[in-house]
Amino acid sequence: MENASEALIMAFAVLIFVLALSIGMSSFSLARQTSQMIIESTDKTYDYTYVSIGDTKRVVGAETIVPTLYRAYKENYVVRFYKENGDPLIIYKRKVSGNFEETNEIDLEQEAIGNQDKATLFINGILNGNFENNFPNAQNLHNNVFYDTIKGKKFKEELGIYYIEDKIEDINNLEEQESETISNINKTEKRVITYTEI
Repeated sequence: MENASEALIMAFAVLIFVLALSIGMSSFSLARQTSQMIIESTDKTYDYTYVSIGDTKRVVGAETIVPTLYRAYKENYVVRFYKENGDPLIIYKRKVSGNFEETNEIDLEQEAIGNQDKATLFINGILNGNFENNFPNAQNLHNNVFYDTIKGKKFKEELGIYYIEDKIEDINNLEEQESETISNINKTEKRVITYTEI
């Protein structure tokens, strides 16, 4: 009888061990999934769409352009729009030297947007055609709703990169010797996405 009771105790101990082991494995699996979710949400490079060399063009619609506009501030790039004939596709008016000038590019750095929340408000203003006096340096065009301009159309998307310091040097007409003193490692990279209507 003692052997039977010891066998039951051992079976019960094995059952408890297996149960504890399965709970531990489940906990580690859940911890791994949670850490993966945290990494994906905080890593800004996780959402990048990588293209191979020579494959920097594709045809897209509004469903691709709108998320690109919302990521422009966080990922530090300029978005430009052109009509099918190559003329600029005007998005809104930007205040330059006291006057409003039409622009076909969205560069949130030039608009002095301070954070992602303001950038989202700015893009909402462009897409909905109403800046609601939040941005005195920007003005919509006759209540133009930019989303209506791009909705239902196809655009050729082209990717490019330039260095901000090179653009500043071009603007200031610095001598070529001075421009060679800044190595590309120390320059600030800026991505450019160009959409041309097709």
